[in-house]
Amino acid sequence: MKFRFPFPRSRSRRLILFGVIATFLLITGYFGAVGFLLVQDARVLLKPGRGVAHAARLQDLQMAKEELVAARASLTTVKQRLRLVGFLKFIPFVGAYEEDAERGIRAGFHLLDTSFVFVDALEPYADILGLKGQGSFTGGTAQERMKKVVQTIDKVNPELEKLAQSLSAARIEIDGIDAKRYPLDVRKLKLKSSLALAKTLLHQADSVLTDARPIVKVLPKILGEPDMQTYLVLFQNDKELRPTGGFLTAYAIMRTERGSIVSGGSEDIYRLDDRRGGYVPPPDPIRRFLPQPDGAPAAEWNIRDTNLSPDWKVSAETFAEFYKNVAGREELDGIIALDTHVLEDLLKVTGPVNAAGLTFSAEKDPRCDCPGVVYELENYAEKTARVAIAKGFNVERKGILADLMTEVLRASMGAGKEKFAPLFETFVRLGREKHILLYFMDPESQKSAETIQWAGRMREFDGDYLHINDANFAGAKANLYVTQAVEQEVAVDSDGTVTKTVAIEYRNPKEDDGWLNGQYRSYIRLYVPKGSELVSSSGSEVEVGVSEDLGRTVFDGFYRLNPKNIVKLTFTYKLPMRVSAEYLIFLQKQPGTEAPEHTFIINGKTKPPVELVEDKVLTFPL
Repeated sequence: MKFRFPFPRSRSRRLILFGVIATFLLITGYFGAVGFLLVQDARVLLKPGRGVAHAARLQDLQMAKEELVAARASLTTVKQRLRLVGFLKFIPFVGAYEEDAERGIRAGFHLLDTSFVFVDALEPYADILGLKGQGSFTGGTAQERMKKVVQTIDKVNPELEKLAQSLSAARIEIDGIDAKRYPLDVRKLKLKSSLALAKTLLHQADSVLTDARPIVKVLPKILGEPDMQTYLVLFQNDKELRPTGGFLTAYAIMRTERGSIVSGGSEDIYRLDDRRGGYVPPPDPIRRFLPQPDGAPAAEWNIRDTNLSPDWKVSAETFAEFYKNVAGREELDGIIALDTHVLEDLLKVTGPVNAAGLTFSAEKDPRCDCPGVVYELENYAEKTARVAIAKGFNVERKGILADLMTEVLRASMGAGKEKFAPLFETFVRLGREKHILLYFMDPESQKSAETIQWAGRMREFDGDYLHINDANFAGAKANLYVTQAVEQEVAVDSDGTVTKTVAIEYRNPKEDDGWLNGQYRSYIRLYVPKGSELVSSSGSEVEVGVSEDLGRTVFDGFYRLNPKNIVKLTFTYKLPMRVSAEYLIFLQKQPGTEAPEHTFIINGKTKPPVELVEDKVLTFPL
């Protein structure tokens, strides 16, 4: 049997078949070549993309601009190459992928436009923000630089408008890509998850930019441009923890005028109560748990105890109402609260300062195993001033705090170029961690403070929520040593019902020294989702109360912790909502605290501990 070659015998049929094969090979070769070039171009594009990310990590604006130029050139090449297969958009099914590619290219150009505008807007402030690059504010003290910021910040608003337009256009293009059309991975590239992440990041960036624009608008006003602003600065001693961060010990008047910050005098907080008229009966927690020196129940609500609400705006408004009855008061534009972390961290940048004949530094003092500034403050307030008063001298026990605040402010504002960036970064971090709290009488300024989350507000959240709030009603400075550790055990039933047990352990490892450390007496509140049902509790010396405040359910109790001891409180309750695929919780940190540790046990599985340095949203898949 002879083998028969399958080609047709006629010449015309052979030519047709040859043409079909040749056409197929040409088309395959064309798409193969274009595809190969597109892959190569994409790889080339990744290089400047990584370069931009590297420049961002180095905070180098000049390098970022160079890498952005390279990225634009590479993206232009990809765009030109994609035109070679542009006709595919008219082919059913295949056209959707070609359109997605074009959307991705357009989004890339919008993001490049956004990046160029962003870098150009930051460039004049490079040296102020601690970025690499030559800004236009070289030389001068921090105070002089602040003035220049106030004078030029209005030029940033038009740039923010351009940023918003480019970012919004990029978001629209990326939102138009349907991630469901794509597999999970393509050659180690997590395509579907990358698209989802890109959409999330663009929406977040768009939201941040939307929030930033009103802040830039009101910043000159807050800094006294064009009219001087007057603020009351309250010092909260976080070593004697109270709901908004610490016991109110001293205050100072601070004025801002066209970027200049000037101290307008300071005083012991007790002097405000001395000059305040009228009588206000104490609220129940103060009456029950904050006795007078002779042990009798508190008979009056003092201005120094008005920060009872964990929401700073509520407490500041309460303070402002009391302040209206203070003789010789100043008209205020806002109230700012600071704690000892502010003094300590600023002194790390400025170096030691002198006030009232003493030297204050951030170095650890072995006499208290705490920062030197904290030891000197407490030593003066509780010992030096007490001796002077006993001898008949008119000395304010806590007045030195305000003097020190003035000196630290003077050192910060007089710092040279090399310290401006660290000071700026320190202020931003302290605000984020709730060691600085802002309240403004002007609604627009107040809204801006809330937008950047420097206002100490109890924020809304659609999911589980927890805020633990302690009020040290003992007077001792035991919060120097008391630690808090939280364990949250979450049990999710098959129908989505959630039962939680929150166990809070407090430790005081130090001896009673009769001065800084002593018995810790705390009024404790747990803020949980509204409608939560308390099942059981333990550890509180009084019956746990259930009430509502700030749109949430509150469990409150009271406990005492002696030196060299441990106290544990537990609260078991049912959440008002049901969960399915994942469990979400928003943890809000109490101002004045450092980083209490939270451990989660979700359906019997223990998760790595979380340090609550700032407010945090956590997600746990079920």
